[in-house]
Amino acid sequence: MAAFWNLPIVGYMAASSSLADKKAYKTLARISTRSTNSIAEATCALLKHYRWNKVAIVTNVGAVAWDRTVAFEEVFHLRGVQVIKKVMFDEYADGAAMRASGLIQEVRNTARVIIFLFSNTREQSKEFMMAAQGEGMLASEFVFILPWLQDGGKEASPWIGADGSMLQNVKDQYANAIIIDDVNGFDNTIIVPFLDRVKEEGLTEADIDIANIYGYIYLFDALKLYALGARKVLNETGNPAAVLDGIRVWNAMRRIVFPGIVGSSGVASGIITMDDRSERAPLYRGFFISPNQDQVMAMAHMEPTMIDPSKCDGLTNRSGCYDIVVTDMMTNFWPSIDGRMPLDEPVCGFRNEKCDYTLLVIGATLVILLFLLLAYIQRRPIIFNRVDKNMFQQMKAAVHDNINPFLGISFNEKEELLLIWKFCNRGTLQDIIYNDQIMMDTKFHGAFIRDIVSGLEYLHASPIAYHGSLTPWSCLIDRNWMVKLSDYGVAEPIERWEKNQWITVDELKSDDDKSNAKQKTSALYDAPEMLKMREKNKLRRVDQDWQRQTAMRRQLGDVYAFGMIMYEIIYRALPFPDSQDITELIDTVKDGSRTIKPSIQDHKLLHMDLASLLQDCWNTTPEMRPSLRRIKLNVETYLKVKGSLVDQMMRMMENYANNLEKLVKERTGMLEEANIRADKLLSQLLPAYVARELKEGKPVPPKTFSTSTVMFSDIVGFGDMCRDATAAEIVNLLNSVFNGFDEFIARREAYKVETIGDAYMFVSGVPEENGFRHVTNICSIALDIHSFLHDYRAPHSASLRVRCRLGVCSGPVAAAVVGLNAPRYCLFGDTVNMASRMESTGEPEKTQIAESTKKMLDQHYPDFMTSERGQVQVKGKGMCTTYWLEGTRDVTSIYRAPTTREVGRGHSNFSSLLG
Repeated sequence: MAAFWNLPIVGYMAASSSLADKKAYKTLARISTRSTNSIAEATCALLKHYRWNKVAIVTNVGAVAWDRTVAFEEVFHLRGVQVIKKVMFDEYADGAAMRASGLIQEVRNTARVIIFLFSNTREQSKEFMMAAQGEGMLASEFVFILPWLQDGGKEASPWIGADGSMLQNVKDQYANAIIIDDVNGFDNTIIVPFLDRVKEEGLTEADIDIANIYGYIYLFDALKLYALGARKVLNETGNPAAVLDGIRVWNAMRRIVFPGIVGSSGVASGIITMDDRSERAPLYRGFFISPNQDQVMAMAHMEPTMIDPSKCDGLTNRSGCYDIVVTDMMTNFWPSIDGRMPLDEPVCGFRNEKCDYTLLVIGATLVILLFLLLAYIQRRPIIFNRVDKNMFQQMKAAVHDNINPFLGISFNEKEELLLIWKFCNRGTLQDIIYNDQIMMDTKFHGAFIRDIVSGLEYLHASPIAYHGSLTPWSCLIDRNWMVKLSDYGVAEPIERWEKNQWITVDELKSDDDKSNAKQKTSALYDAPEMLKMREKNKLRRVDQDWQRQTAMRRQLGDVYAFGMIMYEIIYRALPFPDSQDITELIDTVKDGSRTIKPSIQDHKLLHMDLASLLQDCWNTTPEMRPSLRRIKLNVETYLKVKGSLVDQMMRMMENYANNLEKLVKERTGMLEEANIRADKLLSQLLPAYVARELKEGKPVPPKTFSTSTVMFSDIVGFGDMCRDATAAEIVNLLNSVFNGFDEFIARREAYKVETIGDAYMFVSGVPEENGFRHVTNICSIALDIHSFLHDYRAPHSASLRVRCRLGVCSGPVAAAVVGLNAPRYCLFGDTVNMASRMESTGEPEKTQIAESTKKMLDQHYPDFMTSERGQVQVKGKGMCTTYWLEGTRDVTSIYRAPTTREVGRGHSNFSSLLG
């Protein structure tokens, strides 16, 4: 109609892309930053900047979504961006329905950059993000772009609730997405100047619809745009009627640049640039939503640059005649390994159609063949002589209850030689000894030591002849808690292979995090003479002499190692002083410069015969060490165990169950004490019946009380006190004063509602009704407070007196619990407001009471003395007659003010509840 009548029209919230058709809307100019075609241009510029030329569009059925999709597809087609996939969901589909449709999998298999064009950008985008996460679409591989298209006024971020609070779970669903919005989309840059102008007109935020503030701002900009265009036409023609010539005014508004609304401080909301079609040129930014930040982060700035009018005509080429320049504001921020954004498609395509693996397969085959040849060359130097083969056969044939079966040897991997033994699922003896959670009594000691002696006895009598490397980690524990000796018979071959440089022990155990520590500690279990002879033979390079002395010497070395392990089993420690540095000790032992003999650190836990046995096992003269027969006799005599260790384990499990029952009882007691403390604290914060209902998960409905008395107190000159004292001193002051008030409330049927700064509010008759006693309770408390403050002095200044105004009113009130998190018991009604007015209009060191309180005192408690103050202007009530509470004729009814000691004790009792 405006085009037909040739009237100028400025749309301030018009967003539809169809309005960009200047053949149909010849006189229409648009000022909104939410026009679909302008945000489509900005989105396309961002895609081209990051070289994303292939995208998918997800939208829904409906006229709004269809209009947006058509506009974006038209811009993408003109700019060379290919839409390789477009899926449409039902208009009200939720995340579950989206996943069930199977369309998300189609998007996942065809695109990496996804554009959201839903009719409800906020809600449906959230549902799609949830569904995409459920389908495993990781942010490091996919890019989700949300052009922030909204109808009507500016909407909040999707994770901001209706009450303005942060919805963290919703924000997490948008993590690592990109929102395209105007440059001020997530701050108040354009809001502040507008509010300044509103205040200049004598208005406040309460006088306007703050939710539609962007609509007001765009309306202001639209009026200013028309005024500038009309003035330009008027200056050109001199004819006032020309300002209604739609075509002429529309042409005057083309390419015009002007500042937005300017506040009182001279700060403008931004510069507005109109393009060659009288459309607002897009000034947008890309915002990245980081899961670790409360606010969005600007990642890219998109600013229009107008093209020379001689080179571009918007009516001819149907464009705004501008280029969008994209500038990075952040780099390397994407949640990928290198911080870079993903490509718009995988390097090899979605079906590996862009990669040829023929050469790779041929190359890999050649490498494998070469590796096999090199592996054979690496294994070749390891030579197993006849003695080695016989030893392996003897180890393979060893069968005993306390011998772990040897399964074989593997050397099929480069630089790796494996000795394979049967797996024991309870780990090593070392694991058991140093696990404080396992209680080991003498039954365990005897069973473990008995099994080790039995295993050594078998080895020494077998063709293997010795163990050779007995340590706590070579003693394995099977599922029946039986010790099985492992690593036997291999000490001599390993030393010889190491000497011939066929293997190195470090390389052999390089994959074991504990191997180095075990190798260093193993020196403590080697007899001193074995260490010395080992070094001598390495220097002499004599194999046969070493072999001839091995059987006898290594058997005596096994006895030395057994003494070390026996001590560890009994004491759960090494036989060296606690002050001895183990690393230095190991280095000294390995060096062989001096012999360090183990010693028993505590004789109380050991029978003297067993102590003598241990000392003999550690004798520096090998021939003086005890035989296995003597060891076995001593163990059977002093560490005798009846039955298997499984029986001992059953007893231990019974003891463990008893200990667990005791522990549960103790923890239950602790929990009950904590619940009692919590209940006490809750009873201080909420009425008892309210706390009980909330603990049981029941709702607490509001309740009306027909009669009650409410009192407010306020400290006079509190602002000056805060200025002259530190924060800690003010807190201490309030704490001591309010503790005194609490003492008075505890003596009467009153309830403290809340304290806000220096204000204190309490009530009687709520939440427990008490007839008309509430009025005498509150008035008595008021008199007690004045008596208390008369002698009170501030803790930080003995000269500082604290004076209060008190206000009292009686009447009906309503009470309710407000809030689920940190619930508050609140009072509502005219009685509460009147009590507050009595306090605020009162005088220092006086209690002003309302007429309703005066009448109730005269009728039920005439002992209280009052005096008429007169007419007082009360907000919302007009002139009201009020009274001063002077005292009581019965002086014994006034409670004695608590002493400083009593107030302090009350404070400590409250603190104990918190502790």
